[in-house]
Amino acid sequence: MFGDEEIVFSGKYKDFDFSARFDLSKADEKDVTAALFFVSEKIERDAYRFSGLDLKKIDEVAKKCSSIEEIIGYLDANPIRKMLEPSISNKKLMPAAESCFFNMIFRKSGIKAKPEIELKLKPEKAKEEGRIGFIGKYKEWTAIKKLSLKDVDEDWEVSGILSGINHTIVNKGLELSCKNYADVEEKAKKAAKGRRKSIAAAAEALEEIKGELNSECWPALLTKTLEELKYYIYITPFVLVDAYPDLKPPKTRGRKPKG
Repeated sequence: MFGDEEIVFSGKYKDFDFSARFDLSKADEKDVTAALFFVSEKIERDAYRFSGLDLKKIDEVAKKCSSIEEIIGYLDANPIRKMLEPSISNKKLMPAAESCFFNMIFRKSGIKAKPEIELKLKPEKAKEEGRIGFIGKYKEWTAIKKLSLKDVDEDWEVSGILSGINHTIVNKGLELSCKNYADVEEKAKKAAKGRRKSIAAAAEALEEIKGELNSECWPALLTKTLEELKYYIYITPFVLVDAYPDLKPPKTRGRKPKG
């Protein structure tokens, strides 16, 4: 019931089928963070897949590295954008391909891009036919996103709603996972300062922050540093709007949003 403190996701489209509800009435911030990233892990790959990317070809580019230093060297030594071109049928999907590449290379290399918190809450089933929807409510935070499947004509529309939900989930989860989140955002701006968007600049920014690899706030620092260079290591509408202008990207942060 809306008004309860809870996280609810429900959606079924073609071969994608996932639903979960978490009761947050007795949850602490770690519980909420773990539940949010549990949902993110369940929907993110399909959001990339439905966007029109060839994930197998991106996986071939996203080398498994043994350290953050090896990732930096790989970014410096290779024409990543050129290597990603076979994975897209529309050049305007390149931001999505880059996002998927970063997501994959950190994941395959064992570099945490999301907090790893034990999920103690037990997910319940949450079936809702005919639409993909998300509700998140915890203390003063509320987020509601939904898409009626009867309005869907193409896969990218489903990618759009899944990426919008994931954007909300990831950003709220990172904020909850890091007590000094505002300081992390400032460090990210400092690491990216004076650099324009390029893979080489991303490598340089990673060099700046690699010393904090083992800190509690590393996933937030990594994510926000690359975001300062307009690279997203999670699926978000921001990487899809060039190819699909009908999508509405989330509002950028100024005042703190609800969703």
